Amino acid sequence: MKKAIRARILLDLKNNAVALLNEVKDFHADLDIAEEVKGEDNDATLGRLSAAIDGLNAAVAALKEAEEGEEAKTP
Repeated sequence: MKKAIRARILLDLKNNAVALLNEVKDFHADLDIAEEVKGEDNDATLGRLSAAIDGLNAAVAALKEAEEGEEAKTP
């Protein structure tokens, strides 16, 4: 029972991280377009968002790996 709950929590965490990653990517794209169209200087913000995307990608990968490990343990 605990393993199933833990696997479900990992799945939920991974899904939330993926959703957040997609939102950050969309915001990054919007800022990039604003920079091109309006000439706004968003380089610092775009850099921070790129770092956030990299971190979220790593978190999603780690959560997916943990989730797969839990699934392998569940009979």
